[in-house]
This record gives sequence, C-alpha cells and structure tokens, in this order.
Amino acid sequence: MAVVEPGDHVIAEWPTYAPLYEIPRTLGAEVEYWELREELGWKPDIEELKRLVRSTTKLICINNASNPIGTVLDADALGQIAEIARSVGAYVLCDEVYLPLENTESFISMADVYEKAIVTNSVSKTYSTPAARVGWVVADEEVSNRIRTYRDYTMICGGVFNDALATYVLEHKDKILERNRKIVFGNRDIAQAWIDTQHRVSWTAPQACPPRLSSWTFPRMMRSSAGACCPRGECCWSPVAVLSFPAAHAWATARARTFCARA
Repeated sequence: MAVVEPGDHVIAEWPTYAPLYEIPRTLGAEVEYWELREELGWKPDIEELKRLVRSTTKLICINNASNPIGTVLDADALGQIAEIARSVGAYVLCDEVYLPLENTESFISMADVYEKAIVTNSVSKTYSTPAARVGWVVADEEVSNRIRTYRDYTMICGGVFNDALATYVLEHKDKILERNRKIVFGNRDIAQAWIDTQHRVSWTAPQACPPRLSSWTFPRMMRSSAGACCPRGECCWSPVAVLSFPAAHAWATARARTFCARA
C-alpha cells in the first residue's frame, strides 16, 4: 500500500505467501511470477529475474526463508537480486518471518545488502508466538513514514499486553530458538524416516550455504489413480510446516489435502 500504485509492474516469487502477489494485483499492479523450480533445487533462477525485470518495475517480492518451499537465500543470491533491482530503481520487499533456525546469527537480511529493501518480520513463526500479533518493518525513512501513516489509519497501535509479550520473547529469543530447534530437528528426522518408506512421496530438503533449516518443506506426492486428490498434472505439492506438530501426523494428513501447522 505504501509503494505500489495502479499500473506499476511487480515481480513476485512463486510459489509463496499469497498476499505477496495478490495484494499488489489488488492495488492495480501488473504482477509477473518469478517461479522457483524443483530441478534447480528450489533455488531462484537469477537469469530469469533479469529477463522479467523492466525499466518500469516498481517492486520485487521475495520470501526468505521461503513459505512454503523452505529455501533460504544466501548473501550472494541477495546481492544479485539487489543489483538487478538497483539497475531499475525497484524496491525489494523481503518477508523474513520464517527466519531460519540453523545459523540464525549469521543470517543475512536483504536490509543489509540493499538500500531500497523493505523487510518484514514478526514473532509469530520462528519465535512461536502468533498470539502476540506483533511484527515490524525495516525500510528507508520515506517508505517508513508512509507505512506509519497507513498504520495509524488501519490499527492505530498494538495492544499493550501484545507489546509486552513480544518484548519478553525477543529478550529471551536464544532460549526460545534453542527450544524450537529441538522440535524442528526431531520432526525433520521423523519426516525423513517416513518419506523413506513411501514410494510416492519425495522432497527436496531446504538447502543453503552455510546449511540452514526452515520450518517449512514442500513434499511431492504422486497420484496413485485418476481419482486421487490432484486436479491436474501428475503430482501434488503440499506445504507442510513441521515446527510444532508431530511430523508423522502432519505428513499423514497431507496425503489427502494441503496441511499447514504453525507454532
């Protein structure tokens, strides 16, 4: 709302969290998808982004770590995206709500590499406190001021108790992350053991350098008959979050339909 106007050209990573491409479209922008592909290990194709970008591109939307893929972009990939955006003066909106659980302290934010970055985050996902409904935005002064204006007209302020809870969580984030790592690492092992027994299910585990783990994965589920759940093609893609749910239950549910669990 603070950046996009009718007629703007917006590039959005896909698949991703739907508002990152649906809201620009609702605001009257022309949205093109920058598609992540399994054959590339779910890594973004920088050459494709170069082909998509135009002199009129206003915004590039990405998600790091990806929801639902789980891909984590390293400093090199972020730098290349920033260079492409800089060549046409575009903003880069990077949703970092799924901050990786491994090597979190060495995670590079888009705000660290690009002067026109707009970074969003919250305590809802990696920090396991969705009930707080508290998040934040990092952007330059001009965009931040626009966002403050919209905020005043849409929510006025956050709740006092919500703010206190979020502050407490961030003050003790090391303990919370340690707890969540144990949950996710354990569930990852359970999920892998289950996948190893299923000939119709496979996945590409999230990869980055250095290795980082997101709480999202994107399993491939082959159809067993014409009456299977997939309405088109030969397979289904189902995002499954394994942060807080016992993975065995989550995967079993995902056989029939898309299943999302959050902390």
